[in-house]
Amino acid sequence: MADDIYRGHTDVALSADGLAQMQQSFAGFSLPVDYLVSSPLCRCAEFANSIEPKTQLDERLKEISFGDWDGKLRADIWRADPEAVSAFWNNPMESSAPNGETVSQLQTRVMEALHEHVKLAIAQKSEHLLLVTHGGVIRAILGAILHMDAKGMFNVNLPYASVACLKVASFDNESGQPDYHRHYHALVLAFQFLTRIPVYRIFSIANKVPTPQVAGKALLYYPIVGAVIGGALISVPLLLRWLQLDVTTSMQAAFVLVLWVWLTGGLHLDGLADSADAWLGGFGDKQRTLDLMKDPTCGPSAVIVLVLVLLLKWLALSEVIAVIQLAPTWQWLALVFVPVLARFEVMLLIVHTPYVRTEGLGTELKNQAQTHWVWFWCISLALLMLYLNLWLSLVVLTTAAIGYGLMRRLMLQRIHGWTGDTAGASIEMTELFLLLALSMAL
Repeated sequence: MADDIYRGHTDVALSADGLAQMQQSFAGFSLPVDYLVSSPLCRCAEFANSIEPKTQLDERLKEISFGDWDGKLRADIWRADPEAVSAFWNNPMESSAPNGETVSQLQTRVMEALHEHVKLAIAQKSEHLLLVTHGGVIRAILGAILHMDAKGMFNVNLPYASVACLKVASFDNESGQPDYHRHYHALVLAFQFLTRIPVYRIFSIANKVPTPQVAGKALLYYPIVGAVIGGALISVPLLLRWLQLDVTTSMQAAFVLVLWVWLTGGLHLDGLADSADAWLGGFGDKQRTLDLMKDPTCGPSAVIVLVLVLLLKWLALSEVIAVIQLAPTWQWLALVFVPVLARFEVMLLIVHTPYVRTEGLGTELKNQAQTHWVWFWCISLALLMLYLNLWLSLVVLTTAAIGYGLMRRLMLQRIHGWTGDTAGASIEMTELFLLLALSMAL
């Protein structure tokens, strides 16, 4: 098979040397194959049939389609349409040959086939699945699993008759995704839910629609999002100290608070505003309170509460920064724990409190919640804080527990559970309580 043509979907015959190479590679494959599927193109199917007659064929395992270029000389295509060739190779994820497919489209159909065959193999109690397919398909699979861009995929060295081995450690039969893939997607999704960090520009998986299971798993990573936010916050005064800039603590606190609001996109402040309007305007009635939360307008109650909360946060930050700006660097971790504990408390609220509405993201978070993760984060955070500073940790943890209990009680009394707005309000109020406790305890 010559390298000077676009083979793609062209059904090029397998040469005698090619068949010998594939048989030699398979001979060195020590694991017994108990599930076999092949591309229907004869350069793959012929070898697969030599292993097992009447091998299962899957159209989705075909090589990428080069459309009008299929079967034609590369040099001729380049001379005829150099701009189209350049466009394809410069951005193969989004560009294609005329009437062909992009690498993204190839990846979608290939991963769909892989997930389906892995599920079937598991259902049949098969342990070793062999896909006989093409170089482009293998690169697409590796790229999807390892989250590589097009350049990374094409840099993978795959000589003819190569064998690529993958181990599926665990698999979610409902979502059709390997377990590690679901958790990676859930981690990225947690940042999408709670911040305005443009993860969709950094991680390609952020552009994929999550399954309900993945959306629910995002809850498990809320404290990690809080840690990233906290790390970003303390970087501001630490950077100013490192640069030896003479900036007052009140200005430092203002910079930190602006960054805080920007990182979260005002999402939780919006929930606080809606909750304030609903609580004060609901007059104790559950349905009226829930209806007011859906009202997009912002009333005077919301404005007053937002101003007061932001003002108190700024004052508390000023006090905290003033006290710890000359302390050892590790003591700045006290500030990091504020957004971490606030998001842990929301995780706790979602797991142990009824969700009021019958649909929405909260339903998926509630239905997929796992109590053992709550205990993991609870014990881990408590031990770490106690290790760093016993007295300060007791003050912070006690404040967090009282704040959580108070807000949960208010929610249960008024609306008999939580909503997305009250969860956002809970984050803002917990952060305020913790900052005030730190400013008085340090």
